[in-house]
Amino acid sequence: WLLAGCFACYTTQWFSIVTWIPTYLKDSGQSNETVLALGVAAVVLVNAVGTTVSAAAMHRGLPRWLIIATVSLGMGVLGVASFAPDLPVLAKIGFAMAASGFGGMLPAAVLAGVPLQAREPSEIATVNGVVVQLLNIGSFVGPPALAALVAHFGGWSDGRWLLLAAGLVGLGLALGLRATERRAAA
Repeated sequence: WLLAGCFACYTTQWFSIVTWIPTYLKDSGQSNETVLALGVAAVVLVNAVGTTVSAAAMHRGLPRWLIIATVSLGMGVLGVASFAPDLPVLAKIGFAMAASGFGGMLPAAVLAGVPLQAREPSEIATVNGVVVQLLNIGSFVGPPALAALVAHFGGWSDGRWLLLAAGLVGLGLALGLRATERRAAA
């Protein structure tokens, strides 16, 4: 459940950024379609880089929970910066790229933890299924929640705090994961 919750927080953040950054950039005054398309494509593509970095970091012994905790908080902060008012459009794209690239580290860490969190090998598929279901919930809830906050409060700068909130919840869940991994190792 902790792994699944961490993944749900991540997908809440990532899908909110990827879904709304084009609209936000247009609302921020960016009218060049080429800049928008390349910026959004870069935001999506750098996510794969994070996955590769995560695999290398775990191979070198960096604990999964630490990757998840760091990414959760980092994506929250970078997500807030992505939707910050009064920044140049290229800075907003840069922050969104950093959030996405950094965030790409989380899926590999979560999925690598599935076999370790299952009580026995026969439960791996079930644990993986729970992780996938909660990641889908995060991707389903995040973008509309951000839109609702923006609509309710009247601006992107107010909605962006959802990204930090999801990051803080993910951080808390990752710290809980740390405790379960330590118990399992002992």
